[in-house]
Amino acid sequence: MRLMSLLCFALLSLQVSCGQTNKEVVIGFVEGLSGPFANIGEVALRHLQLEVDEVNRRGNLPNLSLIHI
Repeated sequence: MRLMSLLCFALLSLQVSCGQTNKEVVIGFVEGLSGPFANIGEVALRHLQLEVDEVNRRGNLPNLSLIHI
């Protein structure tokens, strides 16, 4: 979970530092959601969604209003 949080932060920092004027951030998620390792991918996606929801709830990212996965 900590690794996922750091990854989200790194991606958001990169997006903000690039000077984008878009108010939304789209995060790609590459993980197996079907097949024999689906349980791992589903858990990772839930953890990522929890972190994104927390960041959106706090609203403490400057110049950004919403983050999508």
